[in-house]
Amino acid sequence: MASRVAWSLLRSPVLPVSVVLFTAHTLYRPHVALDAPPKPKRAKEPTASELFPPTLPHPSGATLTLLGTGIRTVTFMRMKVYEVGFYADLSEVALEEGEKSAAERMKGLLEGGDVLLRIVPSRRTNFTHLRDGFIKALQHRVALLPSRPPESTQLAVGKLLTLFPNAPMSTTSTLDVAYFHPGPTSSQQGTREWKSNDGSKVARWSWKSGKTEGWPDAWVLVGCDGRELGRIEDGWVAREWVLAYFDASREISKGLRDGVGKRLNDLAKEGPAVPTGEKPVKLNWVS
Repeated sequence: MASRVAWSLLRSPVLPVSVVLFTAHTLYRPHVALDAPPKPKRAKEPTASELFPPTLPHPSGATLTLLGTGIRTVTFMRMKVYEVGFYADLSEVALEEGEKSAAERMKGLLEGGDVLLRIVPSRRTNFTHLRDGFIKALQHRVALLPSRPPESTQLAVGKLLTLFPNAPMSTTSTLDVAYFHPGPTSSQQGTREWKSNDGSKVARWSWKSGKTEGWPDAWVLVGCDGRELGRIEDGWVAREWVLAYFDASREISKGLRDGVGKRLNDLAKEGPAVPTGEKPVKLNWVS
């Protein structure tokens, strides 16, 4: 019936074309259910303050303070690769007075305090791409040495090649490089969680294996979203991995280097008080 009416309208010499088209559209428009279910909402992306909170727990149990963030970009394209934040435990470290570069501040900081680099991709990437960047940074640090590094260090750099899985990494994942300072330290096998005052989980770390207590040199524990990927038990690799981010001769993130350097110089002027941010997250260890 509807098709015959439409055909007669189209053949009519007296009706305007606009009326004909409107009538045909009305007769043949698809039915839309008014009670159709709404489309599911996309998951909310975490904010920068959630990915880089003012304080974070270190796997050693220390509470770390955010000292600065920066962007790593591809030089020839100025493409953002990842955002990086630097956290440090300043409770056991005395900052010397006077203006110093970020690299100078860092050398003293790494001798007596635990620190952490948090990396969050700016675009979808994979672990091997990030790993290659870390390897290049360490290769540059090796080139600065007056002689070839010991075999143990060469093996540690080789282990770094196998540390990361061949898997994608999303923009909501957090890759943490946790540095343990030289001295008696230990980490037990298992899982630790830290919670804020309202009971919400702030962070979680899971260990694959125990660490020998009393380890004399620095080392690093690498984890993604709180789960351990592996560890590098070599003092040179541990220190140089962190120092590479504050090397002015091979820039990884100028914003991070300059921001952390300024913050540490400001803190040295203020005195021994440890900053906790405007709204510090109080961390409670939960077994």
